[in-house]
Order: sequence, then structure tokens, then C-alpha cells
Amino acid sequence: MSIKIIGDSTMDLSKKVQDEVGVHCVPFSIEFGNDVKKDGSFPNEEMYQYNATHKDICRSSAVNVGEALKFFEEEGKNGDELLYFSISSKLSSGFQNASIAAEEFKNVSVFDSQSASLGIALQALKAKEMAQEGKSMKEIIEVMEQYRHSTNVSLIVDDLSFMARGGRISKAAAIGAGLLKFHPILTVKDGSFSILKKLMGKIQKLGVKYVDSVLEGYKEIDYSLALVGYTSERDSAVDDIVNELKAKGFKRVIETKTNSTNAVHSGPNTYGVAYICSMKPGKYRFFLGQLSDQLNEKAAQKAIEKELIKYKQ
Repeated sequence: MSIKIIGDSTMDLSKKVQDEVGVHCVPFSIEFGNDVKKDGSFPNEEMYQYNATHKDICRSSAVNVGEALKFFEEEGKNGDELLYFSISSKLSSGFQNASIAAEEFKNVSVFDSQSASLGIALQALKAKEMAQEGKSMKEIIEVMEQYRHSTNVSLIVDDLSFMARGGRISKAAAIGAGLLKFHPILTVKDGSFSILKKLMGKIQKLGVKYVDSVLEGYKEIDYSLALVGYTSERDSAVDDIVNELKAKGFKRVIETKTNSTNAVHSGPNTYGVAYICSMKPGKYRFFLGQLSDQLNEKAAQKAIEKELIKYKQ
């Protein structure tokens, strides 16, 4: 019996890349008002156009128990053991739903990546490699429980208001980003988002600075593989990010257009990078990361105004 690595569409591997690496994903759903479409069945631009022309906005919904049951049945029809990688349980009900469905099968294990987007994909690809080497399910999971803490996934966002509306980050952080007119670099730590650093300028021109920022301060980087994602049409920023990663020493860089489940929250013109390292962070600790957890909106507004004066000096 072989081990098959699977997951959900939040790991942001396009259908083309899924087929290339052999990791199949069950899609989340995107709600266009009363109309529901499956992630991957339409371009992100259709979703952004809807948001621009309607009072309500598109929303994502996790794979439900019934959908997970059908997916496990289909993927395991040849008798394979299944290891399912889920988005962090702190970010979605997807992990819980998949876990409930897995109880109906003897050959399905559900793993909480404690990550998001390409960070999940990195874990799935490592598990795939181990499965091909003949490792057992127990051995793979034991390694993954440590490996997930070495997953460094980040994204640089053009407009934080999308993440605030989707509940992925506080409104205080979005207000601050708008006031200071910067592009925040977000990272996933312990299954939740936090702000790592800010960059100023047109986001399409920040590819090199973004890569330098997310590599700075981290030790024992695994340069064998990096993943790059983008939510809008591919542009020169993607070239800059890929080329800079290669210039820094990454031997292989896989790029993929981000699926709609994450793109609906991060918004257009968002770029992401993921790689493996020792997770010893550098010096950055930007004040909005603290505001996200500690302040209500009125208090945040006053604190942001004070910080605005300081950062303009």
C-alpha cells in the first residue's frame, strides 16, 4: 500500500502544478452573493470585478464534511493511504471538517499544517518526497510535526482592507497601513498572521526588496526549493522575485498563481514566498503587529496617529 499526499486548495498550487508534482487538492468554495463557485474554476480577476461592482463582497467557505468524504473516497479508491494537509486550524474550519470526515476511513490521516498558502504546499511536497522514499505514515507525520515549524511563508499585500474584511487580520492593522501608505509583509507564525515589516513604493517595484526582507535574519536556510505565488496576472514583480531568489542561491523555484480562496482575502497585486529555514527571526517587530492583538479600534486610531508622526520624522 502506497502513501498518497493530498490537501485542500488553500495550499495555492494551481491545477497545472498539482498535476506536475502529484498532489491533488479538494477546492474550497467562493460565494458570489447567492452564486457559489469552486476554487480554481474561474480567474481571480472575475472575483475582483465582482467586488468592485457589488455592495457585498466574495467570501470563501471551507470544504464541508460531505465534500471531504467524497474527496477521500475518490482519492483512496485504489487502496492507498491518504495524508491530507490542511490549512491552519486557527484560520479555517477546514481542518475540523476534514478530521470529522476522516473518522469514516481507516486509511486517512489529517495533518494540521499550522500554516497557510504556499507554506502548506512546502510541507506537502516534503511529505511526498518521503513517501516516495518508502517512509511509513508514522515516520512522515513525526517529521512533519517538526518540519511545519521550519516553514517560512510570507506575503506582501497591496491593500490590507481585503484581509480585514475577511477576518484574517484586525481592522486596526488595516487602518494603520492605509494611513502610513505602506505595503505590509505578513508572515504566518503559530498558525496566525502577523506583520513582519513595511515597504514603501509601488508594489510592482518591490520584488527584490521583498525577497531581501523575508530572507534577512533567518539562519540555516534550505536553498533547495522556494515557492512563489501571485494573485493577479503575472507581471514583472514575479520575475524580480524569482530572479532574486535564484540570485540568493535557491536551486529550484516553483511559481504558481494563487487560488481564489486566499486571493479573496489578500486582494489583487499580492505576492508570496515560502521556503524552509531554522525559523530564528531577525530584528523586525513592527508596531502594528502589536496593535492587531492588543487594541480596540478607537485606541488603535490614537496610537496610529502618534506612530504616524514618529515615522514621518
